Amino acid sequence: MTLDKALSLETNTLVTASKADELYKKSIFSKFQFECPDPKCDAQVTCANLDKKKEKRKRDPYFKVVGSHSEKCLIAEDQEEVGKTKRKVGDIYSDSDEYFDNAVRFNLQEPSTAKPVGDVPETSDGDGRLVRPKPRDEDEHQKRKIQRSKTLSSMVDAYQKGENFDVQLPGVGLIKLQDLFVELDGDQISDFEDEYRVYFAKAYINKRDGGDFSVNYLTHIKDDEAEKKLSFLLTNDVVNDYPLKKYQRSALEKLANNYQKTIYILSETGPFINNRNSEYANFWIESLMFMECRF
Repeated sequence: MTLDKALSLETNTLVTASKADELYKKSIFSKFQFECPDPKCDAQVTCANLDKKKEKRKRDPYFKVVGSHSEKCLIAEDQEEVGKTKRKVGDIYSDSDEYFDNAVRFNLQEPSTAKPVGDVPETSDGDGRLVRPKPRDEDEHQKRKIQRSKTLSSMVDAYQKGENFDVQLPGVGLIKLQDLFVELDGDQISDFEDEYRVYFAKAYINKRDGGDFSVNYLTHIKDDEAEKKLSFLLTNDVVNDYPLKKYQRSALEKLANNYQKTIYILSETGPFINNRNSEYANFWIESLMFMECRF
């Protein structure tokens, strides 16, 4: 979710992203020190692109919610009302994203439960797997021409095979497939792009009290000289909002073991320093469609 305004924890004022840009390195020094503007909510917010030099930006700074809203948050409540008339997670592209004949877009439409899914493979007791029903590789919502699209799972397959076609990113244009994927390996947090990238590294999946799952990467990242543990959380809401929630929860429970996996995550803003626990840097995930697990 994006916001027009956010609460700056450094100035204790509501600011727009353009105002935050104006105050950067004057009274605002971190793109991570923002929260939801609702007084009853403390969901963390990142001001994407705030730390990038203007000549290197492909998009102006904007606020991106990277935390869970409180139950009493009116902004989240309004968002849920909007969600009644359209999918909560779906097409990340807009009408302003032009058609590119030889490019591929991400297909992030969650599978429908209206019809039985006949191609869900079985898993053994010792192995769990997040399953993607095979959608068509066409975007049915393109108004003028059919734009080719692939799920994250198919993008991972193509990357591992060494393919290097053009991928269209929303709002910024084209990127080569091999440049879209970023292996995590002790990177500086300031080096991450606030554009969609697919990050991956070896990780463990753990089941937490309350039914959440955490993905904990073996590698760390750096904030100047300080090392930060790197992880992301699959909350109950993320799992329960997925159409195949019972199957996917069962798969996650099987994956929550002592065996390493390679975890891929599609992320718009890169990791953020956790305001509540500064030992960690976290990715924010909006749907299970944004994650892929390989062995």
